[in-house]
Amino acid sequence: MLRPHAERYGLGFWLPRPGVVHLNGGDHGVTFWSTHEPASGLTATLISNNHRGGGPLLRWLDEFFTKA
Repeated sequence: MLRPHAERYGLGFWLPRPGVVHLNGGDHGVTFWSTHEPASGLTATLISNNHRGGGPLLRWLDEFFTKA
């Protein structure tokens, strides 16, 4: 599941860089964003009841996890 099957994508999970697994989604009234880095054991999850999905905090977390 975590092996790339298309560019940066592996069967339901986004693979923004090697060693990082990302999953996001939502439904009416809720969004979520979750990233895991198995090598360090670091996981971050952001859940929001706003369609903007976390704003500045989400952008910071995304930059943190996608830096090479």
